[in-house]
Amino acid sequence: MVHFQVRRRYRYLWVAVSRLTRQVLGFFLGDRGITSLHALWQQVPREYRRKLIYTDAYSVYAEFFATWQHRPSPKGSGRTSVAEGLNNKWRSRIAGLVRRTVCVRAEADVVQRLVLTFDQHNGLCRRRIEKLGWLTPSMQ
Repeated sequence: MVHFQVRRRYRYLWVAVSRLTRQVLGFFLGDRGITSLHALWQQVPREYRRKLIYTDAYSVYAEFFATWQHRPSPKGSGRTSVAEGLNNKWRSRIAGLVRRTVCVRAEADVVQRLVLTFDQHNGLCRRRIEKLGWLTPSMQ
């Protein structure tokens, strides 16, 4: 999760990423509560909702996901490295996510930048998937 400050209210970027394709499945800006996680989960396509979920050990995930599905992973395990690597990439490209001292006037501006960045990222991933011949009916 990446966080930034909007008028002294911290907002956190929740991102769901496919470990196989590296595509962004959904994102949500909100607080660190279960309501924000629920809003993110509503954006994830249905075919991904029955798959295993790899997260850090943040307690909200354990409250939200079923035990058979949730795989908490400690730092350094490599299971969340795809998401963490992408977070670093986006932090370097979107000024509002860079550091705590950067304040954003309108949350809508950050959302618009995220949509553009994620669309571009997913387009690049899709071209790589097509080139490798991984395209399945659910990805079309």
